[in-house]
Amino acid sequence: MHTYFFEIKTDCSHCGNPLLVNAFAREIRCDKCNQDNIIGAKLWKVIVVDSINEASNYQDGQKRTTKMFTGGLEFSMSYGKRNARCSKCRTMIPDNVFESFEGGEYKCAECGNAISIRKPDDFVKQILPSAKFIAGEDTGQIKTGIQGIQKPEEHKPVIFTCPACAANLKVDGTKRIIDCTYCDASIYLPDDLWFELHPAKTVETWYVINN
Repeated sequence: MHTYFFEIKTDCSHCGNPLLVNAFAREIRCDKCNQDNIIGAKLWKVIVVDSINEASNYQDGQKRTTKMFTGGLEFSMSYGKRNARCSKCRTMIPDNVFESFEGGEYKCAECGNAISIRKPDDFVKQILPSAKFIAGEDTGQIKTGIQGIQKPEEHKPVIFTCPACAANLKVDGTKRIIDCTYCDASIYLPDDLWFELHPAKTVETWYVINN
């Protein structure tokens, strides 16, 4: 098996906000305008399959950074051939993990960081039938298409004042529009609060383990 890494970003086709493609997913939702960006199979074939075909001749660790214009979008990306590793401490994931792993979270042996590893779904299989695993993705994008959406730590509650009745509301960050429990007003959380709950993500490295 050979392992290829990808780091990809583009701009939201709806609002122009930077869009981080931290997963091999069909839909990536912009956390600025909440609109879905569709990356179809034909586009993914250009991004991933062509890159793997080129990188198959690379030496381990060799990396290429480029801009790609395709499907009406501009992608800034880096890719190459390299063993999968932990995003926090850079410890390599042993090759034997992929021989028997069924998918889910793998705990880094060095720092305990949770690393997502999954078997290709039907969407990935139609693009790259030879793929065995996808590792290191943003699990929020896999499950919801949203860039890194997750509930804030329970020990750090966020209090927000209802602009209609001035009541104090606890905001957990799972929804952008909330209903006040006192006056029933529907409130769209302002950008400063929303981005405090969901700090800006960075481009993450994810891996295709290919046969």
